[in-house]
Amino acid sequence: GRWVPLADLFRDLRMAFRGLAKQPLFSGVAIFVLALGIGATTAIFTLVDAVVISPLPFDEADRLLAVQHAAPGRGMSDVGQCAAWHFTYLDEAESLEDLGIFGGATVSVTGEGNPEAVPSLHVTNGVFRALRTPPLVGRIFGVEEDDPDGALTIMLGEGFWRSRFGSDPEVVGRTLQIDGVTREIIGVMSGEIRALGYDPSIIAPRRFRRSDLFVGNIGYDAVARLRDGVTMEEAQADLSRVFPQAWEKFPGGPVASSSNPDLYQVDLRSLKTDLVGPIASLLWILLGGVSVVLLIACANVANLFLVRAEGKDGEMAVRTAMGASGHRITWEYLKESLLLGLMG
Repeated sequence: GRWVPLADLFRDLRMAFRGLAKQPLFSGVAIFVLALGIGATTAIFTLVDAVVISPLPFDEADRLLAVQHAAPGRGMSDVGQCAAWHFTYLDEAESLEDLGIFGGATVSVTGEGNPEAVPSLHVTNGVFRALRTPPLVGRIFGVEEDDPDGALTIMLGEGFWRSRFGSDPEVVGRTLQIDGVTREIIGVMSGEIRALGYDPSIIAPRRFRRSDLFVGNIGYDAVARLRDGVTMEEAQADLSRVFPQAWEKFPGGPVASSSNPDLYQVDLRSLKTDLVGPIASLLWILLGGVSVVLLIACANVANLFLVRAEGKDGEMAVRTAMGASGHRITWEYLKESLLLGLMG
């Protein structure tokens, strides 16, 4: 007895399928229209979910910030980061747990196969500590890698490691020639690093000699992790407080316009917001547009059903005369809609 409702449902759907099969033009047009609307909406929502809704693939990603600076007097909303500001924040700021700067380039690789030019990412050791991204093999850069006189080391990107080294876990300790300089491989970074907007084959340390620094050479990307219990507004106030000290700690420089701290201001943003940028608004508008397309598709199919319903008046009159309830009559129409929706 418990299987009777399921058997009835299977029978009803089979009858609905037979009814639709008798009108292939109507069924084909309805399925095609629904497929277009559902397919477009699903595709765009998948994109919105991946880019806008889903969090970044890092531990406690809501605490990650992009450290940027604006120059309102020059009409520039984002001038990036410079090494002098970076070290000032490392020395003086109290609101950040970790801070690192990074930037991309192209390097030539020789040794261990054919020479090739590949994308690279240059980072200070604080980048991977802020992101809390563990390596697949080996280790990440330490403080010693930031020393300009330290050992020459590199990490490999996951894709490059798999394509060039066949995912060999013994790659650590081997060497590559990077732009003619021999460097030792210390680890392999996972593909999660692509969330930063880079897909590097080679990851190398970004090194600065503090005695040579001044406020200038602006344009690096920077990522920071907030300390527990610190808000972005508190971090903004903290960095703004120590920001002018950069000119005291690193005086001089060839560009006179860079010697005035009043030209710049700290601009902290959520790392997710900074990476997505204005494309988020465009994607939401696009999703709204395809949702309207889906509604139009459903309305068109509904109109087709209304036209078709006129030919079923006699059948429904007979069903009503034989005792069919209003719910049963509604189900007769609904089961065909459900079937077309599933097929679409």
